[in-house]
Amino acid sequence: MVLRGLSIIVMVVALFLIALLAVPGHLFAAEPEPVIRVALLQAAPAVTFGVNGTFQIIDGATGRLIGVPAREETWGIEPSGAALRVFRNGTLVGEVGGPVSVRASGRVVVLQGAGPAQVQRPVQGAFVVGADGRVNPLPRERERVTVATATGTKALAVAGESGSLSVRVDGAWRNYRGDLEIRNQGGALLAVNELPLEDYLYGVVPAEMPYTWPQAALRAQAVAARTYALRHLQNPVHQHYHVCRSQSTQVYQGLDWERPSSNQAVDATRGQVLLYNGQPIAAIYHSSSGGYTENAEDVWSEPLPYIRGKVDPFDHNERHYGWRVSLTANQLVNQLAGRNYDFVRVTDVEVIQTTASGKRVQKLRITGIGLNHQPRTEIIANADRVRTALGLKSALFELHKETDPVTGNLAWVDIVGHGWGHGLGMSQYGALGMAQMGFNHMQILNHYYTGVTLRPDYGC
Repeated sequence: MVLRGLSIIVMVVALFLIALLAVPGHLFAAEPEPVIRVALLQAAPAVTFGVNGTFQIIDGATGRLIGVPAREETWGIEPSGAALRVFRNGTLVGEVGGPVSVRASGRVVVLQGAGPAQVQRPVQGAFVVGADGRVNPLPRERERVTVATATGTKALAVAGESGSLSVRVDGAWRNYRGDLEIRNQGGALLAVNELPLEDYLYGVVPAEMPYTWPQAALRAQAVAARTYALRHLQNPVHQHYHVCRSQSTQVYQGLDWERPSSNQAVDATRGQVLLYNGQPIAAIYHSSSGGYTENAEDVWSEPLPYIRGKVDPFDHNERHYGWRVSLTANQLVNQLAGRNYDFVRVTDVEVIQTTASGKRVQKLRITGIGLNHQPRTEIIANADRVRTALGLKSALFELHKETDPVTGNLAWVDIVGHGWGHGLGMSQYGALGMAQMGFNHMQILNHYYTGVTLRPDYGC
């Protein structure tokens, strides 16, 4: 009887949503909120997790329910050949083919009107057509939205808790929204956090930009991060996930780092993305431009028409201007070796080309003696390779050399520079400066990204 009653409820709500879309004047095509997959752990020997809320642990290969974890329990997954062993509080529960999915199951839809109806199922990614004719995301807990029906208006709400996951990452417990998937990849584990894109951004924006900064800057960061993520949804970095949690894509710290101000910036720009020729751009950004941004091909290799260099008068800060690095000849040898430029001795370092701005070093010539004790010359290009080869905050620097008065060989180099990061796209400190001067987030984005269009609804 319970299952029969549940089926009736599902049918009622389905017919209700169909009725919404059938109302004259309320036919709208909308792109639902995308879902993104983030690699939390790669090549891990084990995955340990717990839950805060109602979840189910499922064998992804068969759909079989493995267990319903309680809040106080600790669950673990370990590889066993090509399979996965599942542990609860250290006790073996069983072995499955996998992957193992940990899915939220505690939120319910509540339709208020002639009588409440409840559907015990996850509601991520759902949306409704509002009485004002706009497409609205399904509300979060304790929120309500009025929707139009053929017979008038009704209220739709979400009850219960969406819950969160606790995953042991880098030796510490970290909390995340969404679901978790664990896969065995050749005897090591991959743990992927799957969640709605906007929830993902809640954990990205305050990790990439201080949450105390003005709303205009935070909103510009939210749009850039959303656009960057959407591009990776179309071009994933791996077959099982779209992005990583580190700077290799963009930093994602999950629920622990969320703050009201940064969440507000995400909500205020919901669905807004930057397009060029109708496609999401690679909305790259960096901390501080040092006063100049660059053309993409000068810093990396591929030209991008919307990443063009320009003078950046808005970037002013004391942290990343006038920094200094001094390296002896031996320290320089060790630094270069860490980037696979191997020398026994470095005899000279010479700047041979700068970027279009004339400020960053695009090509650097290293002369010395190689490991075979023969003369060796290495040309390092482009600007970002120069920056990382020397271990610098930026490739925007001036190089001063001192030679040994006896041997005439290089004794040390003294480097004075400005900025932090690759210098492409949006400068975050520049966004701060523009926000403090009264510019809004659209003006900030149009300054740093050339020829782009800001579109709602994920560009659809």
